[in-house]
Amino acid sequence: QTTVDIRTTAGALTVAGSGTTAGNQLDLDIDAVTLKGFSGLTVATGTDDELKFGSLTLQVTDAGNLVISNAITGTARTGNTPVTSGDITLTTASGDVQIDAAVSTGAATTTGSTGSDAATSGSISVTAGTAGVIKGTGSLVTGAATVNTTAAGGSDTATVGSITLSGNEVTREGTTGADTAFVVTFGTANSNGGTNTAGKLNVTTDGSAAAGEIRITSAAALTVGELNTTNADQTTVDIRTTAGALTVAGS
Repeated sequence: QTTVDIRTTAGALTVAGSGTTAGNQLDLDIDAVTLKGFSGLTVATGTDDELKFGSLTLQVTDAGNLVISNAITGTARTGNTPVTSGDITLTTASGDVQIDAAVSTGAATTTGSTGSDAATSGSISVTAGTAGVIKGTGSLVTGAATVNTTAAGGSDTATVGSITLSGNEVTREGTTGADTAFVVTFGTANSNGGTNTAGKLNVTTDGSAAAGEIRITSAAALTVGELNTTNADQTTVDIRTTAGALTVAGS
């Protein structure tokens, strides 16, 4: 098991990669990656780079924004039961989390044949501290969970990771103007005859009025868990799917 832990105690941390230079890629195929910037963190890897990982933590430890401008993807896991892909955690102490590319956990597939096989894809947690908002033109994606086995059914389980968001506001623009929806996508759970558990969307905002809105869309089936906004305040919560069912399940 290999771990990468890079952080600054003053100043910002930038992950730039190698641009488009073939044969000189940033290729982090590592179990656990932790990147912490003191006053900001930008992940802007080149188009020829791959940021692959088992689990990923990106954190800004002081006042500053976390910006992701190129796609990052968790490593898919396949093997004998149980199979779990890694989680993604994005956090600021006091600043925005801006996601302008797809951020995805890996898929989990079990190939065992015990009749009680389990596949669980990674979850995503995003926290924008103090007055920070969660925004961006990108998306958050959890991987699929699949039981692919000759002993299907029984007590096999497939569980898709959840997406948990907390900030002043969650919208595409992150402003108090005419905001549109931020995009999330959940992978499918396929236990091949066993128990399927969908990932849940959980959102908390603490902004006031238009500065505390929740606007989220998905082009796939979406299950809503917890929704929390500021007490004794009037704001907008708009969650919709453009394909697939919308289910309000609660916690």
